[in-house]
Amino acid sequence: MVNWRSYIMTMLYPSLCPGCGASLLWGETWCNACRRQWGMGRRIQRTSAIPHVDSVYCVASYRGPVGRGLRRLKYRRHLGNQKAWQELLDSFPFIDRLCLYSFVMPIPLVWQRQAERGFNQSEWLFRPWAKRQGICWLDGLQRIRKTQEQYGLKRKARQENLKSAFAMKGSFIKAIYGKKIILVDDIYTTGATMEACASVLKKHGASTVTGLVVASNAP
Repeated sequence: MVNWRSYIMTMLYPSLCPGCGASLLWGETWCNACRRQWGMGRRIQRTSAIPHVDSVYCVASYRGPVGRGLRRLKYRRHLGNQKAWQELLDSFPFIDRLCLYSFVMPIPLVWQRQAERGFNQSEWLFRPWAKRQGICWLDGLQRIRKTQEQYGLKRKARQENLKSAFAMKGSFIKAIYGKKIILVDDIYTTGATMEACASVLKKHGASTVTGLVVASNAP
């Protein structure tokens, strides 16, 4: 049955494609051109630089519309089309490999950056997804010192930048012991941020830490 109010509102105020900003028809979340450029969900090649991360998956390619959409989301607060991002996350083809995990945990932002931005993009993207998968959301990590932006830094500089930057929130330490955890973020570049968080989780007894990101250009 057609929701006529929704239909009329969409005609008057059409949703915009996250990837290119084009007006969308009623019922669409991405334009066809951008959807064709998502790329395939895949497992990222794990390197010796991230020994505490057991595996890493990305849902889409960072090149093209998904990367543009993520930049609009983070830096321009394009928050109006969450259905589009949930559709993208639901396209992840290996969900059966993650269904027995205990927790989904976001990588925390520097508190000043979150206050300025008004939200943590990892939570905004993945918390609804975790609920649909029936996996408990656990906001158990915190940043304990300010770090500079990772963008533009080489791998070694990224690692130095993140040394001792993360810690567990005390009330959640016992909860993760022996558990399998999905660590989520919007983008994977070198894995330095994910490794810094995973090392804290493993230190407190997590049995497995698997990364899941929206997009990456890594091999």
